[in-house]
Amino acid sequence: MSMKRTESSACVTQVSCAASHSLQLPDDQTVKALFVGSRSAVLDAAWELGLEISSILAVNGSPLQERLARSGVAFTTLRSRPQLIDAVRNTDFDLLISNGCPYILPVSLLRKTGQQFVNVHPSLLPNLKGKHPVNGALLFGQPLGASCHEMDDGIDTGAVIARVHVDVEEGADLGLLYRLAFMAEGDVFRKAHARHFLPGHDELRHLSGGGLYFSRSDDAMRIDFNDPVALTLRRIAAFSVPGQMARFRFRDNVYLVPRASRVVGNYMDEKFSSAWHGTVIFNYDDTLVVKLRDGYLRMSGIDRGRELREGTVLTNG
Repeated sequence: MSMKRTESSACVTQVSCAASHSLQLPDDQTVKALFVGSRSAVLDAAWELGLEISSILAVNGSPLQERLARSGVAFTTLRSRPQLIDAVRNTDFDLLISNGCPYILPVSLLRKTGQQFVNVHPSLLPNLKGKHPVNGALLFGQPLGASCHEMDDGIDTGAVIARVHVDVEEGADLGLLYRLAFMAEGDVFRKAHARHFLPGHDELRHLSGGGLYFSRSDDAMRIDFNDPVALTLRRIAAFSVPGQMARFRFRDNVYLVPRASRVVGNYMDEKFSSAWHGTVIFNYDDTLVVKLRDGYLRMSGIDRGRELREGTVLTNG
């Protein structure tokens, strides 16, 4: 994706008083936006739509910061919540766009008359709020997508303005799902812009609170050999990128599992019917085949997996 900035003085929004926090601008005035985040697709969409980006706060160490530094586009590195609050108070903007910002803002205290705060989130809200919804979509077998919503003082709890569903064929891994979800964030921002950032559209009226909330944790990434095969496969797939990885502990060692599949066979059932759940049936190359309560799990790419001898019962300690 190339870095392209489009400046435009054409009108890109309309006056609306239908919602208490809608943008209130003369018809000939360009929307002035403050962008805060860690990803690029929404910022690209904002430039494409002609929004005047008055300031960009790029999260320290994020892909967006690296990209902007290479491109020469002016930005400020965002390092803390107090820095963000000061920037919101001291920047002239009509629309705050948040996309991958790790800090929760006290929106009710910061918002001035005529301003609107929106967040773009990689899930179909109200489901899968929180920091890591793409992991959660895989782990819990939930649909994938992106949403644009009004910001309030909560975490991903404001009224939904627009959603984009991402259909994913079987076999997509976590890395691919990240890319699809982040691409959809740009599309849902365009959709929200076409709606003048107003919630309450017919297909969203049934949405209410609740839904799953998910952020990565050590417990979520821990493989439990008492779980069924299907759940274990989802758990491994949900964290299958470097820096994450589902894992299990045996004695004093932790083993990371990048890949896994189900193994089915009547002959294996006959030979290992009396084996305990969690028993290592085969150990070869970088692969372990382990018996679970409803089938066999083939785990591959395991560093130091050869240490675990066939017949070892993997406990969850």
